[in-house]
Amino acid sequence: MVEQRRTIPAPGPPQPPDPDRLPRQFTLRVVGVSFVDGYPENLGRLELAMRREELGLPAPPTPEPGVLPATLVRDPLNPKDVNAIVVHVDGIGPVGHVAASTAVRLARSIDAGTQWAAVVAEVAVSENKPNKPGITIRVTRVD
Repeated sequence: MVEQRRTIPAPGPPQPPDPDRLPRQFTLRVVGVSFVDGYPENLGRLELAMRREELGLPAPPTPEPGVLPATLVRDPLNPKDVNAIVVHVDGIGPVGHVAASTAVRLARSIDAGTQWAAVVAEVAVSENKPNKPGITIRVTRVD
């Protein structure tokens, strides 16, 4: 009987994380809110929708109580950014865009067939800066 030896290669250096890989869930701030057609009325409707429970108003029918669903819509024909992604809030319409730094990775993922769900996490309108509203969304990969 001949003894056979196998050489097991030593593990190489750790590989850096893939910069294009997005986490399964993350939050992002919507940009260009005040430049979207329908501003500021759309922001007012969005703010009201987020405060319905607090104001004692009936909540719109949603898959999850207290959550406003949003849709990420690719806009590859956007003349300023081929990776543009518009944020549409159900029942409100477009409210802004995903920032270019995130859109470049998210667009690749969407174009490759990955599905993402989004919900409005926060709407902030400061009395000190009424022309600089903030919308934050939570984005989750649909597995």
